[in-house]
Amino acid sequence: MRDEIELSIVIPCFNEAPSLSVLVTRINEAVAPLHISFEIILVDDGSTDGSWQAILRLNETFPQVRGILLSRNFGQQAALVAGLQAARGKVVATMDADLQDPPDLLPEMYQKIKDGSSIVYAQRQRRDGDPLTKRIFAHLFYSVIQRVTDLQIPQNVGEYRMAERRVIKAVLSLGERRIFLRGMFAWVGFPFSFVTYNRPSRYAGEAKFTFWKSLLLAQDAFISFSRYSLHQLSLAASAFMFGILLICIGVLFSLAVISLSQVVLLGSLILGLCALIQGLTILLAGGILKRDDSRPLFIVQDRVGAVNERKIQVAQETLRSVVGS
Repeated sequence: MRDEIELSIVIPCFNEAPSLSVLVTRINEAVAPLHISFEIILVDDGSTDGSWQAILRLNETFPQVRGILLSRNFGQQAALVAGLQAARGKVVATMDADLQDPPDLLPEMYQKIKDGSSIVYAQRQRRDGDPLTKRIFAHLFYSVIQRVTDLQIPQNVGEYRMAERRVIKAVLSLGERRIFLRGMFAWVGFPFSFVTYNRPSRYAGEAKFTFWKSLLLAQDAFISFSRYSLHQLSLAASAFMFGILLICIGVLFSLAVISLSQVVLLGSLILGLCALIQGLTILLAGGILKRDDSRPLFIVQDRVGAVNERKIQVAQETLRSVVGS
C-alpha cells in the first residue's frame, strides 16, 4: 500500500488548533493541481488546546488527513520521527503547522525532486516573522555548528524539506537517540537543492519553539555531531576559563591597593569558573550517555485515518474540480 501514495506531508502540531483547518485547506489547494495521490499526517505532540479534536474533524472532511496522537509532549523532533515512520509516500515532506512554512512551495519542491534532487530544502531569505533574538540565535547556531562538525548543514533552513523515500529510510536507519534531523539529513548525503522564500509571521497563536527549546536542540546537535570528544571539549573549556582567570588576576594586581572585597570577588570568580567547567562536563557526559537510552522516542496514544485509497482518490478528484484544475 505504501507505493500507492505519491506524497506524504508530515506536520508536528503542538497547540495549533486555530491554524489547522486553514493549513490543510491551503495544502490541498497547492497539491491538487499536481494530480498525485497524497496524504497529510498531523502529529499531535501532546496538545492541550483541542488540536486532536480539530484533527479528528479534519479527517472526516478530508480523507487524506491522518492523525497521530502522542501520549504527551515529546518535542518537535520526536513528533517528526513519528510522522516519518508512519509516512507511506514515495516522496515525503515535513513542515511546521503555523503557516510560516508556506504550502504554496510544495509544487516547486516536488518538481525539483522529479528533476533529480533527492532532498529539497526550503531556505529562508528573510525571517521578518521571527523575533530579533531568534534570528540572532539562529545565526550564531549555524556559525558554531559548521565549525564543530564535519557536516555541511545548509544555513537558514528549518524543518521544511522534501525528500525521496530512500533518504527517509536512510535517516530513520541511523537510530539516533538525540534527534537533530537537520544534521541527520546532512549526514546521510544525497543530492540536494533549494527553493527560497521570505518567512512570514505566524497565522495564529504564539511560537511554541521557545529559546530554551532552541538551546536544547543546539545541545543535541553539538553532542550528536561534534567532531570533538568530551575530553577535548573539557580541555578547551578549561583553557578558555583559565585564560579569563589570568586576565582577571592581572587586572586585580595592577591596582595600587587591594581591598578585602576585591579578594572575595576574585575567590568567587575562581569558584564560579570551576563550577561552570564542571557543569559543562556533566552536561556533555549526560548527553552522551543519553544516546544509549533504551526508552522509546515517543509513545502513540491514538491514530486516525484508515488506509482507503479509493476514498482518498474520489476526494482528491472532487477537490481538483473545485479548484478548477
